[in-house]
Amino acid sequence: MTTRSKFLATGKRFVGTKGRPNLFTRWYAKLSGSAYLSAAWCAMFVSYIASTVGLKSVGRFAYCPSWVNYFKREKRWGHTPKPGAIVFFDWNRDDQADHVGIVEYVKGPYVYTIEGNKGDAVRRVARSPRDILGYGYPVFDEESRTYTVKAGDSLSKVAVRFYADASKWKDIYQANRGLIGDDPALIKAGQKLKLP
Repeated sequence: MTTRSKFLATGKRFVGTKGRPNLFTRWYAKLSGSAYLSAAWCAMFVSYIASTVGLKSVGRFAYCPSWVNYFKREKRWGHTPKPGAIVFFDWNRDDQADHVGIVEYVKGPYVYTIEGNKGDAVRRVARSPRDILGYGYPVFDEESRTYTVKAGDSLSKVAVRFYADASKWKDIYQANRGLIGDDPALIKAGQKLKLP
């Protein structure tokens, strides 16, 4: 089960990891090529933590702007800090993400984060909201028990979003057959689906 607390605890476990290549760059390079061994690794760190705990709702990225676009496409982008959210920073105020971390908690005006590649290390940092571009919101198991259908959705799209597997549409259909009816293609906006 991928919970918010497991995601945060796993990120905290790596605080103090330094240098490169490191565990995160080696993992990403194995998947995407050796050029990543010495690349900036903030996104690789967060991607590694998500992958380690089985969090499939965030994708896998090494480039922050592409990750922002992913969350916007998935309609899980916003401007409210929440523990476990993926926070994107914009140092030069050009509306382009320059760095990424994980929100640990919020206290007063500051957002406290766990970040990779902060001075070439994993560190806990207090950040001012003025440096934050926005937040990508993962879907944790404790929040993914239901889903409200939006216009244009299909059961296979919902299955990919929550399980990264289009074939899981059959399981979603079986769990909601009474609501959907005999034709799984006829889901309607506003229906609240149970996610098995």
